[in-house]
Parts: sequence; structure tokens; C-alpha cells
Amino acid sequence: EYDAKWIQQWSADEVAKWLKSIHNGRMRKYAQQFIKKKVDGNKLLTLTMPDLLDLGLIRSEATQVLAFTSSLPDEDDNNDDENDFDGFFDDLDDFDKYFDDDDDDDFFEDDDELMTDADNDDDDD
Repeated sequence: EYDAKWIQQWSADEVAKWLKSIHNGRMRKYAQQFIKKKVDGNKLLTLTMPDLLDLGLIRSEATQVLAFTSSLPDEDDNNDDENDFDGFFDDLDDFDKYFDDDDDDDFFEDDDELMTDADNDDDDD
């Protein structure tokens, strides 16, 4: 999965490699132009429709690139406040789908057994 922070670190060669890999290779014809214009990851994220048209893309291709770059999560999207945990806990809610509620009882029973065993070990000392 792509994010803005990672893409900002791309060199012009890495941007060209990305271009070659998207849309079944149809964008590979622009790779050399992007390298020539020194379009690195940081610049890629700031390109506008006129910029992309100047690089030779047709409007529909430029629209697809802009849709991609504008859809990227920003590194600061959930970090407005260091003490804001709302986003963190919302993300944790997504993990519920991976767990079966029926297993909860077994989990806690095992925990009780471990605590009992630990108590017995302490009594042996």
C-alpha cells in the first residue's frame, strides 16, 4: 500500500519504475520524460493537471495520476495532536473482524489457569 511519506522519498528513477508498472505498462512511454524533468516522489505528489499535460500525458491519464496522488493517506492525517488517541482506537475496532467471540471464554480460562499455576509456584517457595 502506498502512502505519501514513502513516495516523497522516491528518486526520479523510482517514479519512472512506478510509471512503467501501472495501468498494465501503458504509462511506460512517459518514464523517460519524468526522468528528464527530474520528477522525483516529492514532485510527483505536487504535480497539477497542466504539469502532467506538459509532461505529455493525455487528459485521461493525467486524471488517473491525480486521482492516485490525491487519494494517498498523508503522514499527518491522524497525527494532529500527539495525545489524540481517537484514530488509534478506531483502527483497533477494525481488528474485531478477525476474532471469533466464542473464543474469548477459552482465552480467559487459559489466563485463569496460568494465574493459578503462578500462585501455586509462589506457595512452593
